Amino acid sequence: MLVLALALAACSEKKPAAPRPETAHIIAAAKAGDPRAQMLLGQMHRLGDDVPKDANASLHWYRQAALAGLPDAQHNLAVALQQGFGGKPNPTEAAQWHQRAAMQGLAVAQFDLARLFLFGKGVEANATMAFHWFDEAARHGHRDALFHLGIMRRDGQGVPQDLAQAGKYFLMATDLGLLDAQAEYHLLSSKMTPAQRTTAETLAREQTARITRGPSLSAPLLVRGGLLFAPGQEQPYSGHASFMHTNGVRAQEMDVLQGRRHGWERTWHPNGQPQGETEFNTGQRHGRMSFWYPNGRPQMTGTNQQGRLLHAMALAPDGKPAGTVREGNGTMTLFHGNGSVADELKYESGRLLKARASKTPADK
Repeated sequence: MLVLALALAACSEKKPAAPRPETAHIIAAAKAGDPRAQMLLGQMHRLGDDVPKDANASLHWYRQAALAGLPDAQHNLAVALQQGFGGKPNPTEAAQWHQRAAMQGLAVAQFDLARLFLFGKGVEANATMAFHWFDEAARHGHRDALFHLGIMRRDGQGVPQDLAQAGKYFLMATDLGLLDAQAEYHLLSSKMTPAQRTTAETLAREQTARITRGPSLSAPLLVRGGLLFAPGQEQPYSGHASFMHTNGVRAQEMDVLQGRRHGWERTWHPNGQPQGETEFNTGQRHGRMSFWYPNGRPQMTGTNQQGRLLHAMALAPDGKPAGTVREGNGTMTLFHGNGSVADELKYESGRLLKARASKTPADK
């Protein structure tokens, strides 16, 4: 009877399900160095999805993909370190990985980094830097970032108080379905003048259109008297323009208002990787800017105000710091993708005082 009972018990136990066929391919690709497979395997170990649930294994694969420069993996690793997944929380390292992903344009990482600066978690509290990174995320339509920008503009936190600008951000977040932003705008509007409300509504429409607008001109613009003109036109150009490299890869896109750059200018390397993006206001650099190496690694990020550089951070191709500008003062070294020095820049009060360019040509 005992033998029969044991046999019945053995038969009643469920055999573990066989791994999915694609799991073996993911594991093999991760071990071979594929960053996306490494990130996916990290997620699978975190959830116990067809592989053992293992925090250490998850962190290992996230880190491998993050070191390879994959922004989603950098963000996932940052969140895991911030939450103490698999050990004690490490807010300092988490902030570093958030920043790497943020500099590559990942909106969720930009938003998370902004909150770290806002509350001083893993970095020194800095409301100005928080506003900068919320602004970066907002450019991608991140509605919670827009909401935070509205709060900071309303309260004068890290930036001058401006009720019209605050209203603009609340309206933009409202258009994206955030009910809290709608409530905040109704409360704020009672404190605004009719002119401020009109300005907020106009700015919200313009900036929303700037985010969603597509190219409208693909012919090169002509420069006359310092202004930009469309071929065959007598009036300075207003609109959006895009241009291509000779190999057919897009090279540049820009917003133009009455012949002056106004909005975003974006450029791409001939290999298709983003090269840079700079925000302009009536022909002057005003707002955010970011640049990348041909392999996609971040080169520099910064903030301008009416043509003056306020804050910036440069990175070498290996990711090591290469100088900073704070409150308009500092030095930075810029590199070609091959690691040779391209420029050495010195700023005072936001103005470039010294630039020494290398004779080494950039990578082709």
